[in-house]
Amino acid sequence: MNEAIQRRGAQILAALVLGAGLMVGVQTEAKADYQFSSTASTGYMFAPPDSNRYVPEYNGVVGTCYDEVVGITKHYVDNAASYGPHVHYITYDTCDMNRQGAGSTDYSKLYRHERAHSRGFAHYEGGPSYNGAYYPRFNICRC
Repeated sequence: MNEAIQRRGAQILAALVLGAGLMVGVQTEAKADYQFSSTASTGYMFAPPDSNRYVPEYNGVVGTCYDEVVGITKHYVDNAASYGPHVHYITYDTCDMNRQGAGSTDYSKLYRHERAHSRGFAHYEGGPSYNGAYYPRFNICRC
């Protein structure tokens, strides 16, 4: 009887671990995709700005939930795109942010940072007053 219970417990544990892994790997579309106006100032050190100024945003996991990488802007070139070759998308690591107790102000700082990258700004480019990605790190204030 004990052996059957242990085997069933191991099966349940394996199913929970697999289910958790699948849930962590899933990216969900963020509340609203980001679109910047054509008059937005853009940098060029990170990568050229997104060609059509429409940047999909996703919530998910970037790396692991414990690596303190809370967001990432990816850039690639699509020469077949009718609107231009430069494409960006943003992923916010909600697992890492929630683990650190991030509040709405923290998320606003993260959004501003990654969106500046999609406009072409690199760290330390220009000034922090108009480049949200100026500093490569920010402190989570839990506010």
